Amino acid sequence: RDKLFTSKFWQSLMAQLGTNHKLSTAFHPQTDGQTERLNQTLEQYLRSYVNHQQDNWVQLLLLAQFAYNSATAESTKISPFFANHGWQPEAYKIPRKDNIQAEQAILEAEKIRSLQHQLATDIQFMNERSAAYANKKRSMEPGFKRGDKVYLLRKHIKTKRPSTKLDFKKLGPFKILDKVSAVNYRLQLPKNSRLHPVFHVSLLEPAKGGTPVATDTELQPENELVEYEVEAILDRRI
Repeated sequence: RDKLFTSKFWQSLMAQLGTNHKLSTAFHPQTDGQTERLNQTLEQYLRSYVNHQQDNWVQLLLLAQFAYNSATAESTKISPFFANHGWQPEAYKIPRKDNIQAEQAILEAEKIRSLQHQLATDIQFMNERSAAYANKKRSMEPGFKRGDKVYLLRKHIKTKRPSTKLDFKKLGPFKILDKVSAVNYRLQLPKNSRLHPVFHVSLLEPAKGGTPVATDTELQPENELVEYEVEAILDRRI
């Protein structure tokens, strides 16, 4: 959501090139939830198995990566590895107990295989818990339709009032112009607003039908720098 990508020039350029330019919602920039979820899962792995000094996470990262790619996904019912290659890998085969194999090597192989199995079990549990939490949270979120009036939580939003602590907790109400996605809505903000008008449902609260719509509230993001609209490029240098 950098200002370079939200300017009228950039949006016009994307339209000329036929690019579907999708911006993240204000103060809820979850544009790549799959990657964010993967990073959280790997962090949970490392947090559970890293030593006290936390200096062995690099060695554990490959095991965590293998366990994640080998675990069955709840949505597809197959593992990422199987989806890419068409077969499920074996982590470590049962060690051979012959005279050539050293006892220490057998113990180390069994230790790694046990850890790999535990990681696969943990990721299955975390996926199920995350899905249950997300579904429960989504079911509690209110559903809005076009024309509804909603309050906007004043989170990361700056007004002209001098004291933030004494300012309103909610702004608006504002009218919903359309539903952008299952959880994002476009609001009819005042003309002098500097905010991107699309917000996540978690930032919205329903307003009573007879409540007048706010039209004179000046809104801008916190810690906003002065922005200028580029009118023309006079010269260039390589």
